[in-house]
Amino acid sequence: MNHYKKKVIFIMGPTSSGKTKLSIELSKNIPITVISVDSLLVYRGMDIGTAKPTLKERKLTPHKLIDILDPSEFYSAGRFCLDALKEIKESIKQNRIPVLTGGCMFYFKSLLNGMFNLPEKNSFIREKIKILSNKFGRSIFHKYLELMDPKTSSKIHCNDFRRISRAIEIMLITGKNRTDFSKKSFILPYKVYQFALLPNIDSLRSKIKRRFINMLKDGFENEVRILYERNDLSRNLPSIKSIGYKQMWSFFSKEISYEEMIEQSILATYKYVKKQVTWINSWQNTFRLCSDNLEVSTKKILKIINN
Repeated sequence: MNHYKKKVIFIMGPTSSGKTKLSIELSKNIPITVISVDSLLVYRGMDIGTAKPTLKERKLTPHKLIDILDPSEFYSAGRFCLDALKEIKESIKQNRIPVLTGGCMFYFKSLLNGMFNLPEKNSFIREKIKILSNKFGRSIFHKYLELMDPKTSSKIHCNDFRRISRAIEIMLITGKNRTDFSKKSFILPYKVYQFALLPNIDSLRSKIKRRFINMLKDGFENEVRILYERNDLSRNLPSIKSIGYKQMWSFFSKEISYEEMIEQSILATYKYVKKQVTWINSWQNTFRLCSDNLEVSTKKILKIINN
């Protein structure tokens, strides 16, 4: 097992590409810990709509960063990196290979390249910025950023309000400009093998449709209704903004019909998967795997990490 020390495997792939099945297949050959790279699997009570690995699958090999938060809580790339680094160390300590599996490419990028030591999100400040933007318009915030931090503002498009408001939020929390945070908080000290599991694009639309219909059969509507009836959850939360949950929420609020909910969920998933595939195709230093043959993909992974 010493041969695998300090080795980490990334299995990147879009929604419904077979990442969980591949991880389970890999666990039959070598001792691994599956570390989820997903911004939604962290939430408890959101199982069907996120296609969370089943309890049976999680018993076959250890799974981490699943069911660690309530849907009312926020999760960030910064917190993911801290959590993932902790689980990687623990996995290696137990003589298991950390296998980071998921489709959240920004999380993969943050972990691989390191992150700047930025403060956590502040919901109070964000709400104040939102109120002021509704009252005075968003353009005033870009002008303010130009005045206070011209270097950061020159790198952000004037219509990219998310990044503009984040830069201002950092200033309000720390009293420092975004450009003052130039030193990354960590460097990943492991040999990383990156694998991309890509689906057949031609059959993607029909596969996504079958997947969502099966979710409805498995009780997805009831899963979201339980969340909808909670007084502490709203559609402004990242958990509820996610694909499927957002559309079902609109259906419960009588804003769209049941048929529109299905159609919009399938379309949103398809667009998201295409975005994931585009990002993966631009990724450097990856070994490509075929999602149609998991046995062949497993053998390829084993051959590469053993060389």
